[in-house]
Amino acid sequence: GDEDTAGTDPYNADSDGDGINDDTDTSPSDPCLPAQSAGYTGYDSTNATWAAADCDGDNETNGDEDTAGTDPYNADSDGDGINDDTDTSPSDPCLPAQSAGYTGYDSANATWAAADCDGDGTDNGTEDTNGTDPYDADSDGDGINDDTDTSPSDPCLPAQSAGYTGYDSTNATWAVADCDGDGNPNGTDPNPYAAISNDDVVNANVGIISTIDVLDNDDFPVGSTITNLGTGTASGAITVNQASGEITYIPLAGENSSTVTIDYQVCNGPVCETASILISVLDCVDSDGDNICDSLDTAPNDPCIPDTDPNWRPVPSSDCDGDGLTFNEESNIGTDPTTADTDGDGIDDGQEVNIDNTDPLDTCDSIGGTPSDPSNCDRDSDGLTNDEENMLGTDPYVADTDGDGIMDGQEVLDNTDPLDDCDSDNGVPLATSDCDGDGLTAGQEESLGTDDRISDTDGDGISDGQEVEDGTDPLDACSSQGGSPPESASCDISIESDLIDLNSGNVFRIVNIESFPDNTVKIYNRWGVSVFETMGYDNNGNAFHGLSNGRATLKKSDELPAGVYFYVISYVSGDRTLSKNGYLYINR
Repeated sequence: GDEDTAGTDPYNADSDGDGINDDTDTSPSDPCLPAQSAGYTGYDSTNATWAAADCDGDNETNGDEDTAGTDPYNADSDGDGINDDTDTSPSDPCLPAQSAGYTGYDSANATWAAADCDGDGTDNGTEDTNGTDPYDADSDGDGINDDTDTSPSDPCLPAQSAGYTGYDSTNATWAVADCDGDGNPNGTDPNPYAAISNDDVVNANVGIISTIDVLDNDDFPVGSTITNLGTGTASGAITVNQASGEITYIPLAGENSSTVTIDYQVCNGPVCETASILISVLDCVDSDGDNICDSLDTAPNDPCIPDTDPNWRPVPSSDCDGDGLTFNEESNIGTDPTTADTDGDGIDDGQEVNIDNTDPLDTCDSIGGTPSDPSNCDRDSDGLTNDEENMLGTDPYVADTDGDGIMDGQEVLDNTDPLDDCDSDNGVPLATSDCDGDGLTAGQEESLGTDDRISDTDGDGISDGQEVEDGTDPLDACSSQGGSPPESASCDISIESDLIDLNSGNVFRIVNIESFPDNTVKIYNRWGVSVFETMGYDNNGNAFHGLSNGRATLKKSDELPAGVYFYVISYVSGDRTLSKNGYLYINR
């Protein structure tokens, strides 16, 4: 009853034929569950349910696979990388045949591992483990099959003699190897088992450079080290160019109509070979002096042709670009002797140098030319391009637009205004400018001695221009109309002390009297008699020390007695006469 309800066969202990009885089978009606590993053989091939299923999903039923001898639990029974349903020989891991280098196989498949697809006597599994090619009997292409090759992965072992040709040139492993160590891989080396350096035969002319590509007919590639052995007969200048693999030679006059040699060695690391250059020195006539013998010169009377010949040399007095300058002149200037207009401004170099006196190397400097990029020109050489000047509003043809002595470009660097002559670092404003706004130009302030950067030079609160208009002194804080002198200014006199202690050597000190040199000081005793009088009192040589210089009633130079005295000070300030008086006391 349970089996009938479950849909299993009450008359078959293993309803789905998967080899697991229904009472322990987690899916008794599904012959593919639980899943089984490749190679499983516990199934019942006579069970219709099992036979109709396709447990490996290769589109071949289990029954067909069992009949065909393939694995119902492995979609690729033979492990060759092709599923059974599309494999023309699903039980043969070597069919269909694969090309050398094929890697689509399943190395874990026992059938595939036991086979020998390249027929070299070594099974596929062992080749996969050894790193050789299971589909190429000669994995390294050296002409020796893997089963007898002592180094089946090394195309250069066992070593072969020069001239050996048994290799497989189509084998990629062999082609990238360098069996003779000359730096040239086997695939491009005409002699893969021997480093060869062949002699070179060339013709040359006296005094003319000849260039010989010595590696052109050798196995060694460019970049090999070339050494002049110094054993040849050539006596002229020999130069070795390692980068290009060339040797240059200039035959001497004494070698004319003879054959000379240069012996050289070429090496790639420790692999070296020697060869010689045989140079036949020919008679040379060079009518136009361009370093090309007439016999080889397509224009023997034109020193500018053939300039494409590697041995061609310019004649110093020639003008090959037709710009009006010789080769020597262009070399000295730095212009291009092969281009008439070096800076590309549309004016020939000779025109710029000989007539216009402009710079043939500066596309922005010409007369009537067109700069290659006008926006990047700096016509006035102030450090700003024309575009920058246009954006700033400065004059692209005047280096110092505001005329303050500082170039526009420097003002931009200084973060000052190149359009304002009053705004600069260490510049000088125009004489007509009023930078401090005090009503006086810089020229007027220079004449007066006032500061053109400060509107009120003397700090009395009245601008310099107003003081000039008022007729007061803009350099004197004490001279103004309605101004207020700063605290530091001394605008009047004062008495330092009304006590004169002669024991201490004191004098009668009048503070700031030196500011009023037109002064008179008089001192009287208590009876009104003058005991001291002087003009130009200065607190130093001309000062009151307690000595009388009064009238005849007292003796001059007499020391005055202690007591109270009266002083009167008169002084001239501007156009006014002022006075100050008071008492003083002499102590002895």
